[in-house]
Amino acid sequence: MQTKRNFSVTLLDEMDDQLEGMIYNIRKMCHDLHPIIVEDLGLEPSLQSLKREFELNYSILIHVQFNCEFKIISKNHEIQVYRIIKELLNNAVKHSKGKNIKVLILEENGFYQCSVKDDGIGFDVPDNFFDFSKGNHLGLLTIHRQIAELNGSMRISSDKGQGTFVTFTIPLDWEDKNEYTYATSG
Repeated sequence: MQTKRNFSVTLLDEMDDQLEGMIYNIRKMCHDLHPIIVEDLGLEPSLQSLKREFELNYSILIHVQFNCEFKIISKNHEIQVYRIIKELLNNAVKHSKGKNIKVLILEENGFYQCSVKDDGIGFDVPDNFFDFSKGNHLGLLTIHRQIAELNGSMRISSDKGQGTFVTFTIPLDWEDKNEYTYATSG
């Protein structure tokens, strides 16, 4: 290009840098769509890795507590739980302005019970879940749909100045056709 089109070396270097950045972003998006780490290592080590990534990139402290009897569940469902927690962490980092996030995952009575709590600014939780689509909460709407597909339930508690607490429960017996629910509390 430089010899045929009379481009400057500086311009070509800038284009090269931009292409490398795009390639990196595409690879990252592919990884986010299908996190291989969960397949290779399992949910708990993957969440520890995610914790380190968030702490390094966002200067936030994340506490992860994993209390499960290690009942075998499908990798697909582990990936779904990982994605949900990752999106909740992204929401907390993006919106809460908090400095600490606590993640708890426990297995109890045939369910994964998961919670993500931040110490941020909080927000007014709408009474109807679908009101999330009217505000800046599309991530929560997506999470709700993911949990619904897994026959789970979700609860969001938040008060201004008090942070946000999101819990979700997913049955380990994936063949169950439990009805999912959504609840709010202020």
